[in-house]
Amino acid sequence: MISHLRVGFPVLGSSDWMGGFTYIELLVKALASLPREERPQLFLVINDYTLKGYSHFARFVSYFDDLVYIGDDLVNAEATLKRKPVHFESLLMAEKFLDCFYPVLYDLWSYNNGIASIFDFQHYYLQNFFSKIDLFFRKADSERIAENAKIIIFNSLTSEQDFKRLFPKSKALTYALPFHVYHGDECYTQNPIDIQQKYNLPDRFLICCNQFWIHKDHGTLFEAIAHCRECGESLHVVCTGMTDDYRFPGYFSELQNKIERLQISDLVHILGFIPRNDQLQLMRRSIAVVQPSLFEGWSTVIEDARALGKTIIMSDLSVNIEQSPCFGYYYERNNFKALSKVILDIHDDLEPGPDLGQEDKARMDGKALIRAYGDKFCSIINDAYRIFSAGKIEFDEDFNEILRELRCYEARIIELKKQTSFSGSLKTVVGVIAQKLHMYELLCRIKPLAANFIKKYLIRSRSQKTIEQNFIDSSLVDAIAVARTISGGLDERQLLDIFTFGTRLSQVVCIDPNEQMLQASYVLSHAGSKVVCIVHKQKLPVIALGNMSFYRGSMHEWLHEQGTEMLGDVTCIMCRAANTPLVLQTFEKHLFPDTYLVVAYCGETIPECHPELKKADIYLEGFNIYQFFDTPAIGAEIDPH
Repeated sequence: MISHLRVGFPVLGSSDWMGGFTYIELLVKALASLPREERPQLFLVINDYTLKGYSHFARFVSYFDDLVYIGDDLVNAEATLKRKPVHFESLLMAEKFLDCFYPVLYDLWSYNNGIASIFDFQHYYLQNFFSKIDLFFRKADSERIAENAKIIIFNSLTSEQDFKRLFPKSKALTYALPFHVYHGDECYTQNPIDIQQKYNLPDRFLICCNQFWIHKDHGTLFEAIAHCRECGESLHVVCTGMTDDYRFPGYFSELQNKIERLQISDLVHILGFIPRNDQLQLMRRSIAVVQPSLFEGWSTVIEDARALGKTIIMSDLSVNIEQSPCFGYYYERNNFKALSKVILDIHDDLEPGPDLGQEDKARMDGKALIRAYGDKFCSIINDAYRIFSAGKIEFDEDFNEILRELRCYEARIIELKKQTSFSGSLKTVVGVIAQKLHMYELLCRIKPLAANFIKKYLIRSRSQKTIEQNFIDSSLVDAIAVARTISGGLDERQLLDIFTFGTRLSQVVCIDPNEQMLQASYVLSHAGSKVVCIVHKQKLPVIALGNMSFYRGSMHEWLHEQGTEMLGDVTCIMCRAANTPLVLQTFEKHLFPDTYLVVAYCGETIPECHPELKKADIYLEGFNIYQFFDTPAIGAEIDPH
């Protein structure tokens, strides 16, 4: 029997990717619908970093048997969760309680009993939709899972086949587990006209329920609507979904401009992110659903349409064809004329919903699909338990010192994440980068204690040499990624230029940094420079990484403590434009002629340059670079106070 097994579901998803929350909700609801003796015990796993995402799980938390909190701030966790969870201070302890974790993405943070998942391989097929840094990490994550995971679940046969083609040497056991949707009786008993009127929509409309990400291809849909108008049919389309694409911040504005240019503003109704129930009721009311996406792992929109008995018009992706909903039509992807032809061919036969007959059939079919979905997951869990039990590592007293080191490491990461503002285009993949830097330090420190244990438990099939080589090869990418994690403002190209500049410096003093300067300082430190950030009154994250350190106080206080003789080693000073006169007055008398002065002028007025400065033959976007002349300095004496 499976009822004694415990499965932990880590918090998955973010405000930029609501699909993560939906995926866990659908799976847990499917499992909870099974008889208790036919399913495992279900636990939502939360740590200090993912605690902030718990609110998205609150609406379906009752489907879990209990909550597991991993961390050392139990008081805060209980206040957020509004209940007392099962508590463990470290992941290693939680692994003794839970038989497996699923889904584990990116870094396999539970090597002992984690079931990995790769949702799709868009980063291999549509590489132009990702930055070089983002692409590097997505591919590295896939490679790491292929090398280290024992079990991997995919949402479709298409993705499973992609994996086997891309990673033919992987020894992981793979499963295709397509998810399905069942909305419950309450969804079908509401009057969708009420929601239609709430948003002031016409009676006849198509609906597209996708986030406004570039690969969702709203542009082709809008061109098809314009073409239908040219053919004499003015068809309204309603669009729901968040309007931000972290990879292309200006994409939504481009779509708005396209709508204006195509002269279809009166036909396109963009509602943005709306409540899930409102979205479903509008799908019921629509004449048809449109899914124009250029890539999917397994489409929730198609499953929603299946569960509601709706007609859906889809791009001809292999995975869309694999899903094969009952009332589906396909068109050649990225071809607005092909899409408009399908719409024009069938729109006369379509009526505003709901079609109660089609819904009744969909509900009956949906119950069988949900049962099969839950049963297959339970079968995978049984397989996983046998595999994990066979290779499970047991702890004994000899490893107490190692355990203390690991718990110390976890505490460092939790503290780092508390201080770090995760934002920008790498949000979904960069959360583990700072961990990687500290993991390297950890391995070096613990290796003398128990090299074999570290190899088995933390890095499995990877040798220490491989870890070190990977660390060296990716150091620049890591530096840029962490820089973008701890702050914002500079893009990858600017940070690469700063890294190159940093290779010629030995010691840098950064005064009163803004966000761009903070980014630059970290990258300079990773290029080999020793960087001191003098932070007086700002509320920026203070995180000592690599060769970067912070001083809380004024530059006069710092000089008084350090002594002016140490300025002979300084090869670069970085300051804000507004602070330049004071910095020159304070520092110039004690610096060498070839010392660089980097002036950040982002959003600030550049004051008159000091006559003792010359423009350096270096260009960094967002900064002015100067050097000191050989002539005697005329600045004031250092004020020791």
